[in-house]
Amino acid sequence: MLELVGGWPGALLAQKIVRHKSRKEEFQTVFWATVILNCCAFGWLIAKTGSGFLQSLVALWT
Repeated sequence: MLELVGGWPGALLAQKIVRHKSRKEEFQTVFWATVILNCCAFGWLIAKTGSGFLQSLVALWT
């Protein structure tokens, strides 16, 4: 679940260094799907529409 909030670089490193869950196909499918979702979300947040959305959320909380 932590991968969903951006922990995938550490998970990838763990897979490479200690071979953690590197052979479990189901985990790999979910892992790479979360990597793609994280990259897309990051790209959207740094784009104009995403940053505007993020600013509006911050404005609601303050």
